[in-house]
Amino acid sequence: MNPVGPNAARRTATRHKGHVMVVVMQERASEAQIDAVIAKIVGLGMDVHRSSGATRTVLGVVGAHKVDPDLLRILDGVKDVVRISEPFKLASRTFKQSDTVISIGDVKIGGDEVIVMAGPCSAENPAQVDATAAAVKRAGAKILRGGAFKPRSSPYSFQGHGEAGLQMLRESGDKYGLKVISEVMDVSQIELIGRYCDIYQVGARNMQNFTLLRELGKTRKPVMLKRGLSSTIEEWLMSAEYILSGGNSDVMLCERGIRTFETATRNTFDVSAIPVVKKLSHLPVIADPSHGAGRRDMVAPMARAAVAAGADGLIIEVHNDPDRALSDGAQSMFPEQFDRLLSELRIIAPAIGRSICLDPPATRR
Repeated sequence: MNPVGPNAARRTATRHKGHVMVVVMQERASEAQIDAVIAKIVGLGMDVHRSSGATRTVLGVVGAHKVDPDLLRILDGVKDVVRISEPFKLASRTFKQSDTVISIGDVKIGGDEVIVMAGPCSAENPAQVDATAAAVKRAGAKILRGGAFKPRSSPYSFQGHGEAGLQMLRESGDKYGLKVISEVMDVSQIELIGRYCDIYQVGARNMQNFTLLRELGKTRKPVMLKRGLSSTIEEWLMSAEYILSGGNSDVMLCERGIRTFETATRNTFDVSAIPVVKKLSHLPVIADPSHGAGRRDMVAPMARAAVAAGADGLIIEVHNDPDRALSDGAQSMFPEQFDRLLSELRIIAPAIGRSICLDPPATRR
């Protein structure tokens, strides 16, 4: 979905309140017909997001004023024009019916394979990151997760090593052939983290940091948006809309548990959110059972449930020595536990028509 049009470079925070329509082109519409429709839309002062499927092209029309759909229906090659009623426009299934697949080199998030991201909560030292990266790679993970800037509830807790932590993650990622994801907390960190990481992670506390989301919409690297601690699904999708409206279509959503009255677990992992979001939106959904449960002994059953519910990926905290971890050790899996979990998921995924951890290294235990 690449935006074109007079407003594409200067979208504002109010754009998600604008008017959106979907122009569905006929199956055999020519490029000349599609270009003519785009030119007409741009001439009306609207932006266009083009999405090409297997059989037809769909054009998302985004703007601050209403346009008569009949002005577009009469154009050659147009099959239909549909208004999007959902408050989240570009994230909705109405705008794009087919699932979004995010490609990062040979890793495809949102396709048939359930992608696993794993690693320590924090990058503590080179030996720790290297040992953990080697372990998750052996098990079959495709992406190395790790924090360099840590949003902690207490100002006295470990806050991360900053750029030094990013360097550790990148070096181990390159060594073991893993993509890298790390959390961005502030606009000022975007450029730095982008130099080292393949995916930006927006944490739960920043889900409604609209200034940050707007700036990430200007980047062209994938963004994983975690659900806020007490956010509804609609609020979560509206936050994704900020990134999408900026022109960055590579957005994935992460269910990480929400705050409820229950105290037995750190959060309440909302497994039901996965199929709900998959019905409402075309964006990939990642599950974070580590934060969802907050307990190491519950990560595996929550991960199994998430895959069965249709999650496109998992992000799991793994530490080579979790009992001595500087952050979130209680919810971090031992490497051997993680390896066993992925073996179990290889049994579950095919039962629902998915695969997981394709082509694991020959050295895998």
